[in-house]
Amino acid sequence: MKNKYPFVSALLAASMLPAGSVFAASVSMTPAPAQQVLDTKTNISQDFKTVPPLVKATMDKLLKVEPELKIASIQTDDSTHSVFIYMSEHPTADMNKQHVPDLSNAYIRMDSKTGELLMLNLQIKDWASASLPTISAAKEKAAQFVNQLLATDRKAILGEPESHGSGSSGYQKENKTWVRWAHRDVEFPFLINGIPVTGESAVHVGVDGAGHIVSFRYSLPDIAGLKLNKPSDVLSEEELKKRLITADSLTLNYTAAQPARYSAENGPENEHPALYYDFNFFGPIDARTGKPISMMTGNEMKAGAFQNVLKDVTLTAQGDKLPLIHTEQDAANALKQILQYDVSQLQREEQPEVAPDVQKANDRYIDYGWTNQKDTFVHVTASKKTGQVISLNISQNHNKSNNNKNPDITQEQAYQRASAMLSQYVDPAATNLKVVVLTANPQEDPPTWVDTSKLLEMDNQNKQYLFLFTELHNGVPVTDRCYTIAVDAATSNVVSLTIPENMDNVELPDTKSIISKEKAAAVFRNQVHFKLQYIWPDYFGQRAPSPILVYMRDSKMPGFSYVDALTGSYTTVPYLTEE
Repeated sequence: MKNKYPFVSALLAASMLPAGSVFAASVSMTPAPAQQVLDTKTNISQDFKTVPPLVKATMDKLLKVEPELKIASIQTDDSTHSVFIYMSEHPTADMNKQHVPDLSNAYIRMDSKTGELLMLNLQIKDWASASLPTISAAKEKAAQFVNQLLATDRKAILGEPESHGSGSSGYQKENKTWVRWAHRDVEFPFLINGIPVTGESAVHVGVDGAGHIVSFRYSLPDIAGLKLNKPSDVLSEEELKKRLITADSLTLNYTAAQPARYSAENGPENEHPALYYDFNFFGPIDARTGKPISMMTGNEMKAGAFQNVLKDVTLTAQGDKLPLIHTEQDAANALKQILQYDVSQLQREEQPEVAPDVQKANDRYIDYGWTNQKDTFVHVTASKKTGQVISLNISQNHNKSNNNKNPDITQEQAYQRASAMLSQYVDPAATNLKVVVLTANPQEDPPTWVDTSKLLEMDNQNKQYLFLFTELHNGVPVTDRCYTIAVDAATSNVVSLTIPENMDNVELPDTKSIISKEKAAAVFRNQVHFKLQYIWPDYFGQRAPSPILVYMRDSKMPGFSYVDALTGSYTTVPYLTEE
């Protein structure tokens, strides 16, 4: 089959229609019947009579340029003012059924009133590849596509392209070879007063390794009628940094194995011990008050909303040995020994086969799972190289009214249960620890703009206490030597345990000759930057009346940044690379 890039060219050509908006034609419109499915196998022109003329004009152009992709089905939906079009090499394909993976196909969604393209998804068999474009190339290709596709007024409210992730799809053929379609994601935030709204991408574009546009999604929030004048009394960035980055805002930490970088292919690379100062703050800050605020409510964040330091403790190690896991039976025995849980009545959860390049990225660990296919899921993860237990987790949904009449245990009771468990397996050489209780979903009072009558009742039947135990060396936390333990509040059972990997013969730096917190804070103030953005608080599906102007930390290179406590140098450990 010939190359299908002309199909994308057709989309670009269609955007040049004279009406001025995306895929618009200067003709009158006739509404389409709701949820009508049209058979287009024989006479496309005849079947298009019930489709809005703006959509028909675009599709006529597409069909002339790319005749091999036939319209297989069309659905219209008045409730969303949408026309859904499924195109395939096979004229009888059905968009509501699983398509044959060998066939090229395209999903298109258009606005039935304006003819605008809202969604495009291409899977062209000749384009199959596991390679990804570089970040800069993906952003360049996406920007070219958007610049040609969107009308001037639409482009004016889009910010600079950003790329923070990638994705892929594929299947395994009968001969056991893999077919993969990989792409890098590019997002364009929408602008208010020339300032981006974080988390509100108006346009999403997918670009494959050869530079093809393989997906497009356009969605612009309704901002009509909002009063969005930029406040004149915002803090300057320099004033904000003086208030926010102080000696008291920094923490001193060890890392036993600090990577120099993270690679998608190899994971952490060039690991070494480090002693560093951390200013790990990435949340929104009110641009006028300089106070951290909640993304959910827009209210000032409460101290300890997500974690609460309980105490520094010294545990008496009992010296129990963790079992090594190399087989499924080893994993089952570990669950019985450590968490007193028997999986003999559960069904083994089969691991789906994945492409070799995907497997390589997860090749450090092996996972075993069991389930009853309803409300119980059990997993054990171990190091593939050494067999060391990494984590054990039991997830169960239980109805307290039927299965448990006892009241929930207290946090202190849960802590006693967790510390007793950890005492069995903690490294005898590192029994000094800092204990933090983590709150996965902090309880925030609904803001005044929320209609509480519309809030769903929160399900507390699986309440857990989650404790983070971090080893201390010379009184300083070692951030990659952490144990997490979850205790079920209803049953008082330990239901999750995570254990750090063994790191023998690691010599941590001495703390005697380190720079002061004040000097470290000065380095952070010079290196860390903040930019103005809007956030639009959303409280369990209810959106705030208007966005809020905030400062957010500006990371030019995604990754973890710190100040070396021995040298005073500022270092960023990149997570994404251009290679």
